[in-house]
Amino acid sequence: MTSPPFTVEPVDGGDSTYIIMAEKRNTRCDEDGVFAFQNEPAEEWVIRCEGSQGQYIMNQRGVEAWTALLLEGPVFEHQVLLRPLVVLPLKPSEPPLFFPSQPLRFIPVDEE
Repeated sequence: MTSPPFTVEPVDGGDSTYIIMAEKRNTRCDEDGVFAFQNEPAEEWVIRCEGSQGQYIMNQRGVEAWTALLLEGPVFEHQVLLRPLVVLPLKPSEPPLFFPSQPLRFIPVDEE
């Protein structure tokens, strides 16, 4: 299964703050998940690059981060969830180490 196309647009005056649209619909949280809505206002997301591996943390102004867990069942398959951001306490590192399902990678695709 491929992910739906999405765009990331900067928010005027926002420090690392963006609006993310999936299939031209605004993304926002709804309970503990991230969904795309046709007629709802967009939520502003803070996106930070972490490390040299092209990994990004996307969160709600430092509260909860986008989390891509592989859970069983039709509701959770490929669903982005919101979970508290977890920094692994194994050893202090720069950049910090995060729970593996929280750093995400943006992979550009060719437009048709």
